Amino acid sequence: MIQARTQVLAVLAGGLGLLMLAQAPRAGAERGTVDDPIIDSKMTEKEAFDGLDPKTPAKLREQQTIVDVLYYSFDGKIHKGQLVIDRDLEKDVRVVFEVILKSRFPIGSVIPIAHPNYRKDGRWDDELSMAANNTSAFNYRPIQGGSELSMHAYGRAIDINPVQNPYIRKDEVLPAGARYDVKADGTLTADHAVVKAFLERGWKWGGTWRSLKDYQHFEKARTQTAKPAPPSEGRGDVKPQEWLKPRALRPGSTIAFVAPASPIDKDPVLKYAKQLEEAGFRVMLPKRLDRAERFLAGSDDERAAELNAAIRDPKVQAIFPCRGGYGMTRILDRIDYAALRADPKIITGFSDLTALHLAVACKARVVTFHSPMPERYLWREDGDFAYSVSSFRRALLAEKYRKGEEGFTVELPTDRARPVKLVGGKARGRLLGGNLTLICSTLGTPYAIEARGNILLLEDTGVPPYQIDRALSQLRLAGVLDAVAGIVVGTFEKADEKEVEKILQDYLGKRTIPVVYNFPVGHGHHNATLPHGARVELDADAGTLRVLENPVATE
Repeated sequence: MIQARTQVLAVLAGGLGLLMLAQAPRAGAERGTVDDPIIDSKMTEKEAFDGLDPKTPAKLREQQTIVDVLYYSFDGKIHKGQLVIDRDLEKDVRVVFEVILKSRFPIGSVIPIAHPNYRKDGRWDDELSMAANNTSAFNYRPIQGGSELSMHAYGRAIDINPVQNPYIRKDEVLPAGARYDVKADGTLTADHAVVKAFLERGWKWGGTWRSLKDYQHFEKARTQTAKPAPPSEGRGDVKPQEWLKPRALRPGSTIAFVAPASPIDKDPVLKYAKQLEEAGFRVMLPKRLDRAERFLAGSDDERAAELNAAIRDPKVQAIFPCRGGYGMTRILDRIDYAALRADPKIITGFSDLTALHLAVACKARVVTFHSPMPERYLWREDGDFAYSVSSFRRALLAEKYRKGEEGFTVELPTDRARPVKLVGGKARGRLLGGNLTLICSTLGTPYAIEARGNILLLEDTGVPPYQIDRALSQLRLAGVLDAVAGIVVGTFEKADEKEVEKILQDYLGKRTIPVVYNFPVGHGHHNATLPHGARVELDADAGTLRVLENPVATE
């Protein structure tokens, strides 16, 4: 790194790292792939900070983290390297490296500057790293000719491919012999997707500076005060962030199928995709429908990248996860919630997708839909499944909404028992929740349910009574049951009904808020589509749930 750079220059390097799930190479797989990358760096924490200037403040050092990243190198193969960055910028850089990988932008190497190859007289040396065309971030040092710390010293700046993107100030060019050629591979330009990805997230690029050009350099200064997370409605004296609604679906709308959780069965998914296309919709399918890695539909990086690509694609109007299962919580901290809020899209699903609904509610304030999925069982319209498909269309299709009318009462099936009143009364609030296991799994995280004043939705499957009891006990101890205004309990499939009723009576029967159970929502054949985050009214005496607003934008 060039010590002549300004402090602003240095800020950018801080956040670079696309976290990769360690994977064992498959037999017969070619080296230099996502599954079996060429390793450029695998330093331990001790090695990555060895030789650090002893003057480095302990708090500054503790703020840094080591992040693994994947990238194409100039040999056309995928490599794996490491960056040392400010942990607050980790998400930004993950997003950027997703763009780098997707656009096949070549990177020389990504190796912490503590590596022995980049030392001079035992000290970390920027110029050696630059001459080797190495991409790096954290390095505790002052700006050249002064005592003020460079932003690289804070882990908040990154230099990418210095040989193709040199530092130029009058006749000074670093690294020596480098040349800026916009046609050369690995060169950053104002219209390049990588530069745009940085700028969209509030970073600055040295290629736009007037007094000098530092084409390799990106930085992001630390704000003076961080913005607090949006508060729950009715909590405190800060006005909550406005909830946004996605656009309703019409023939011609583009729907992206994604697989963010467990592996999918492609036959029913393809069947449903064909049904949608015959109805006039455009469907985007995952590149590898049958991908599987243990109990997941691919690596964390694959699943997060696929979901984020759909969120960021302006052509996509709705995102249909194919199935639940397991894995959504593994990637909640990788989702681009800012992009979703900037362009709200319909997101559907239930079961494991409860985690995504809760996270979107917390981080983006966009209404989503607790609903059936392509594999489970939107492709079926026979028998009991007809109710679920009809409810799904009622909630999402523009043709179901009449001009001048607001909201609707959730239709109940005529071929099953009605919801049962446990505690009578009426209550209004935003409908939040879903799968009981996932609600509990997100407690204590930044994606936990915001219960106060809202209507809690609960359902689950394959859970023995003692686990249901334990989960409800957790909600009670966490204050969730005391905070909500009403409770809608769906089905608990594959559990002893009488035992479940006793447990519900123990935890919910003596409360002073309206509670119903046996609502047609959950893992059974009758699975109503409910707008997660929309305002609703629960009438426990009548056993009805009314949506008080249109959960989609119809104009």
